[in-house]
Amino acid sequence: MTKKLIYCLCLVIGAAAGSAYADVLYCLPKLATGFFKEDGKWQQGNFKGKRFTIKFDEDSTSVKISTDSSTYSCVRAYSGSPGAEGSLLCLSPYQNGEALLFNPVTRRYHLSNPSLHSWVVEGGDTSTIEIGTCEKF
Repeated sequence: MTKKLIYCLCLVIGAAAGSAYADVLYCLPKLATGFFKEDGKWQQGNFKGKRFTIKFDEDSTSVKISTDSSTYSCVRAYSGSPGAEGSLLCLSPYQNGEALLFNPVTRRYHLSNPSLHSWVVEGGDTSTIEIGTCEKF
């Protein structure tokens, strides 16, 4: 009897944890670029974006991105801008400028990953920007 009760409790807790997030979206980049400084000159990098998944919570106040182990906090963006209604701006908890801008209607995204080292240390990490679209699994 106790085993059955524990099993049922685990199922309920697992279902509640799983339902805290909405659908998983599969995102494919269309364009990606980056910037770096080498030999005293700014240059544009040649990048290919990597596909990833995103999963918003039920009220779209946070998102999990498969390429990052953290959860980004989201707010509504561009309120009142025609065509951008419902867009979300999601920021990394590391306060490093990493951001996902997502339109749930068109499922287009803009992912930016600025690097402090791209402008402080010559030849350091590259700041990148990527755009693309997402679709349901």
